[in-house]
Parts: sequence; structure tokens; C-alpha cells
Amino acid sequence: MYFLVERHWPGVDEIEAMEALRRVKAGCARLAAGGVAIRWVDGMFVPSDETLSTRLDGTSHAVRSAYEIAGEPFDRILPICRVEAD
Repeated sequence: MYFLVERHWPGVDEIEAMEALRRVKAGCARLAAGGVAIRWVDGMFVPSDETLSTRLDGTSHAVRSAYEIAGEPFDRILPICRVEAD
């Protein structure tokens, strides 16, 4: 199942945002290496909105665990449906 994780982070700059996204990606990799079914899909930073988001494939528990390992807070986790480009 796919999830969108969002975080509003007032005052964040691009360097901080990219570091945070890398930490979450590393958290996913660490869990996956341990046999947890989770996969990093992608991450985005919207500077004008001071928002970071990630799309992850796994269970809601695995997604929360990846963020805990990364030490990164989030505002919400939403289940999503992906539509692939043709």
C-alpha cells in the first residue's frame, strides 16, 4: 500500500529539507535490510509552501517506523492510490 507523508516546516531551507528526506530514505533502507516490507518511492520539497512530503510503499506501521528511525516528525500519513504515467 502506498502512503503520502506530509510535514509543514516553517523556516526550512533546501539544505535542511534534503537532509531530512535523506534520513527518511535511509530509515526505509535500514528497515528493508532487516526484512520489513517498505520501499522509498520519492520525496519532495515545496519551498514556497515550506512543506516536505514522501511517498512510501509499505504498511502504515513500517512508514511510522521509518520516520522514527530517521528522527523526523511529520504532520500526517495518508493512504494513497498511485496512477502510473502511460
